[in-house]
Amino acid sequence: MQKHPRPRAVPVILAAFISLAGAGCAGNTEPTSGQDASEVPPPAEEPQEEQGNPTPPAQAEPVSGDDSEALLRAIATAISAVPDSRLYSVDSEDDATAWEIETIDPSGTKFETLVSSDGSQIIDGPERESSDSEYLQKVDAAAISVSEIVAAALAHSPGRILELELDEEEGAIVWEVEVADTRGRTTEFDIDAATGEVIP
Repeated sequence: MQKHPRPRAVPVILAAFISLAGAGCAGNTEPTSGQDASEVPPPAEEPQEEQGNPTPPAQAEPVSGDDSEALLRAIATAISAVPDSRLYSVDSEDDATAWEIETIDPSGTKFETLVSSDGSQIIDGPERESSDSEYLQKVDAAAISVSEIVAAALAHSPGRILELELDEEEGAIVWEVEVADTRGRTTEFDIDAATGEVIP
């Protein structure tokens, strides 16, 4: 029986080695730009919504604060239009779109000024009306500031002030006040202009 020579394993091993070496080169993941692995920026993460507490809803303003700041701003605007004048009356006009404000100057002359509902600008006036020493007597007797009168009025009857006017009641100078609540019901009362006390 004739023996055949066994094929050598060297070519097979060599081919396997070449194949493995090629695969190793193809799978190389080292950066080629010269950056160290520690310098390679991590993959960008998708933006995530903040997990903190949600912003609480704005709290509703108290009824008494709805437009008292606008009222006081309107009064200041009207007074600034007539130098050295003082408040005599204020009325909410034209479905609350404006304030009609009367001020008294040092000579006792009354001026009427129409101011925007937010109190920031003059719509009309100031218009000179009449002069009377009685006007001065009333504004002189109003020792309590207007802001304190407004605060006292809204503490007594929360809502929107429709009217403030100086008048005389039983020998005392008072602010006649009219306030509307959130349902539109109106309340009228007086506040002593010298003490700030509500008169029942």
